[in-house]
This record gives sequence, C-alpha cells and structure tokens, in this order.
Amino acid sequence: MSRVVPSSSSRGQHVGLQQLAALTTAAHAFLGPSKRYKFIVDDGGRDSALVCSGFRLLENLDLTCSVGQLLNEAVQAHQRAFRSGTGSLLFLAGAWGKAALECLRQGIAVPHILAGMSEGLDVCLQVCRERALSLEDLLKAGQRDSPQPRPRLLSATSRKIKLTHSRHFGSVETQNSALQQKCLQDADLSYVATLVSHGCNDAMSLVLEAGRIQSAMSGKCDTFHSFDIDKVATCVLPGPSEEHSCALPGYVVHLTDERAFLIERLAGRLQIVLLNGDLSESYRHVGFCNPPGLRYVSDALDVHRVGGEEEWMDGVLGTLAKLGVGVVFVTGAACRKLTDRCWRCDILVVERVRPAVLRDFAGATGAVPVAYASQLSKRCVGSGVRVRPWRRCGASPRAESLAVTVTAERAALVTVVIASPVRSKLQALEDRFWGCAHRLHHALEDGKLLPGGGVVELQCVRQLRERMKGPAEQTKCGRPKGPYVAIVLQGMINGLMDYVSTVMCNSGLFSSKADAWAAINNQLKETDVTSVGAGVAGLDLSDQAECESAAGETGRAYDNTSVKVEAWRRALDLVFLVLQTDAEIITGIDIEDRKWQHDGLMFL
Repeated sequence: MSRVVPSSSSRGQHVGLQQLAALTTAAHAFLGPSKRYKFIVDDGGRDSALVCSGFRLLENLDLTCSVGQLLNEAVQAHQRAFRSGTGSLLFLAGAWGKAALECLRQGIAVPHILAGMSEGLDVCLQVCRERALSLEDLLKAGQRDSPQPRPRLLSATSRKIKLTHSRHFGSVETQNSALQQKCLQDADLSYVATLVSHGCNDAMSLVLEAGRIQSAMSGKCDTFHSFDIDKVATCVLPGPSEEHSCALPGYVVHLTDERAFLIERLAGRLQIVLLNGDLSESYRHVGFCNPPGLRYVSDALDVHRVGGEEEWMDGVLGTLAKLGVGVVFVTGAACRKLTDRCWRCDILVVERVRPAVLRDFAGATGAVPVAYASQLSKRCVGSGVRVRPWRRCGASPRAESLAVTVTAERAALVTVVIASPVRSKLQALEDRFWGCAHRLHHALEDGKLLPGGGVVELQCVRQLRERMKGPAEQTKCGRPKGPYVAIVLQGMINGLMDYVSTVMCNSGLFSSKADAWAAINNQLKETDVTSVGAGVAGLDLSDQAECESAAGETGRAYDNTSVKVEAWRRALDLVFLVLQTDAEIITGIDIEDRKWQHDGLMFL
C-alpha cells in the first residue's frame, strides 16, 4: 500500500518548504567568525559526534524526510566541490524558502515566484560581477598601505573558466586576471592568503608552509608558484598538542597497534602498486552489473577446500610476493584479513588514499594504477619508494603508535599533519585547514575576490530595493511585470538581511536581531555601502570563516567569487526544486494502521 502526501494545500501551506526552513535553522549557530560546537547524541546515548559546521551536522543526522535528504545532497556536493560556502548555502536555502512560502500564502502562483526569484538572483550576480576586485589591484593597494615595500608581481597568462554546477542555471564566464596560474613571490602569496584566511591564522600558516615545501621540492625557492592543492594531503594525529601540527614532504601515514613495530623491516628502496578501488574479493568497479539468475553448481564437495575469499587472498599474496611489492596504496577500503596477512609478509597496505595522491605516486614511481589485484603485472609496479618512521606517539611503549612518511624521489606531495590531544576535535581542525587551502586555491583560480564583512550582501539589498522602485519593465517573455515581483524581491531582501543580522548577533555585536536590523538599515542609508564593513569594525561576516577570531592581520576579509556565486545558485536551485514538488509518495504502509488515518491523504 502507498500513500500520497500533498506538499501544498489551498491555504498556501507547503510542507516541503516548511521542512527546509526548519532543517536549515539548526545550522544558524555555525555562521560568522565565532563558531559554536554542537554534540549530536543518538537516542540510546551510546554514540555521539562533535560538529562545528553545517555540512557535518547534516552528515551526522538521521534525515528521514525527502527534503532533508535533498538538502544534504546539495550541501555535500557543494562541500566536495569547494570545501567552503556551505553555511551561506544552508542559510539562504532556508531564508529564501521562507520567502517562497510567504508568497504562496499571499496567493502568488508558483511560476510567478520562480520568475521573481530568478530576476532577484540575476541582480545579485550582477552585483558580484561589479564588486569583484582583481588580485592585482588588491596587491597594489596592499603595497601602498604596507610600510615595507613588497616584491613586485611576476607576469603570467590568463584564461577563462566556466561555472556549470547548477542544473537550472546557465554557466557564467569569468575572465581571470593576469594572476591566473602564475608564479607569486612569497610575500605576495602570503598577503593573498591573509585576505582569505578569515582569521584562521594557524590553519593558513600550515597552507603556506605546505606551499613553500612544494616550491622547494620543485627547485625554485626564490619564487612561489600557484598553490597546487592536488599535491597536498592531510594526516590527523591524536595525542600531541595542536602546536605540533606541521607540513612534511611525502605522504604521512599513522600506524597503530602492533603494526608500528614492523615498520623497521621495510628498509631501503621499495616497490609499490596502486589500486584504484577497494582491495576485497567482493569489490566490483563502478558500472559493473552482476548477471541475474546465475547459480553456481559443483558435482563434488570438498570440505577441506578453503572458501572463495581465502583462495582469493592466497592469490593476491602470491602475486604481491612474486612481484616483490613492499607498499600497496588503495583508494578504497582493504580487506582486514588480507591486510593482516600482508603485514606478516612485510607488505605495507595503506587504504583510503586520495586519488590525487595516487596520481602523484604514479607519476613519480612509474606505477600503473589498476582496479583489481588480479590485473597486477610487472609493468604495473613502481619503484623508488622509501618508508621512514617520523614520530612515535603513545603514553607507554606497549601502547605506542607510529607516524611514518612514504616518499618517492620525484614525488611533489606534501602532507600536513594535524595534531590535537582531543580526538573528537581533529575532524573540525582538518576541515578548517582544507577550508583555508581551498579559499587560497579558488582565489588564485578566480583571479579576483569579493569584499567580505556583509558588504556584497547589503549591496544586493540596495540593488534589489532599487529594482522594486524602478519603472515597470517587461519580463524575458515580453509580458509586463505584475505586482507580485515586488513581493518576491522583498522576500529575497529579507533573507539577505536575516543572514547578515544573524552573523552580527552570533559575533556578539548585538543582543537581538531587531537591533542588528536597525543598524543595517542605518548603514544602508549611507551613500556608499562599503561603509557597512567599517560599521561593524571590520568584522568578518562571511560564512566561510572557520575560526574563532574576528579578522586577519589586515583587518579586512574577502570572499571567493566562484564559491559565493555558486552557493547562492545552489540555494535557489534547491528552493525551486522543493517548490515545484507537489506530493510525497510513501510506499510500504499498512492501510489498517491508525496513524495513517488522516484527512487529505490519497491511498493508491
């Protein structure tokens, strides 16, 4: 039995938009520079998680509603692509969802809501294009402001990039400045890093340290090339204090229990194989389909014969021993039984290796990545790998663990070791590092930055208000605009105002949103909206800040252009998707169950 739950009713209610607004409210505490941790505890009280960001919150929640799953998919996809900006996406998805819900309550049709909000987003994107500052201009301004003259900027070429992440919006072409894909001297890159550090000085220092090691490994210590984020990895190390965090050349692996004592046997130059997938008997590559309806029949029963998995492990061990392999890198998970047997045969198996790390070792050692261990041959084996112990951890010799470095002569990989005595805090520290690294990466890739501190959001508010007051124009279809446009744009304005005021309250500047709104309205009366940033004492109001302090050394904060634009696009994309969903179909229910006996449900 199935049931159909309508998402909207004649009274202008929309269950999906209400769920979207409720889910996003839980992440409001993560906005702004003052992050607040949250504990997520299950009903039984057995498992818990410590989170400090919206995407980690959704990742650890048991989302049973379809809207929650859509929201989680959108946020996780944005996080994988940009590693920052999920706070803005979450907040505006909820705020603009509330605006759409209010429009429904006022009797505005869904097509009119879609048209009005699309127009509002176009206005906001135009503001981003006009307010973006090239890195060359920022560096020149920094040279004028700095008492110490900085080295000159090196020349480079430019190129175009396209944003094509959203489904319902066209791509946006942005012309990169001459800073694109260029060499920067150390002082210049450090200054750019300061602009996008958002006060996370410790994490950004690790990013710069990794970049300097990359420069030294390339043999050009006098210049600082554009930061290569694909050649950076992380290793979390529980136990030591956070001051022990550092960057090291090579790939650092943390080994626990008895395996730490076997590393001494892996001396000299070793051979390596690379597996792109899981190292298990049941693993099949993406796209593989088992033929249906097959049965395996044998005419003899041998009770002494080992099972299929044991036979597979014997074959893998035999292949590795025949090829003289000492190190195995696996991008997925490795069979625990096989890993233990490899250790007894002096073979180091490292699982969950990033694909970028695999590519770097493939280029440095000559190894050819394969999907299955059965595909391994002499031509797939790389050479020149060394495994060295780096640091011992543990309270006693019996409980020691060991961090080792895996290096190759031509590898340009750098590993940032993130340490903390609080194990549950390691994930937040690692997320903070990757946020800084990707903000610097996107700044160099875009060649431009947007002013932070809520300046862009409030400029959008001003432009949207002017659009509401402007003369009646025609839509893209040639029809005159209706009165609904002003109502829809006002809803988007309220969402942006709520965003800035929430961050100001989270930062401790105001005790209530009413006071924050009043201050914002006063600032908007100024002739230049850039004074808004100064009006909040240069405080970073960006959702991308992963820090506790307010601003960097310069007192200014800047946001990535592509990240902010795509976060806004995805937020409205999600609102449109939920808005146009008219029903939820639930299958596998019992019609006799009383809890389903409600009015307004249609049973199929």
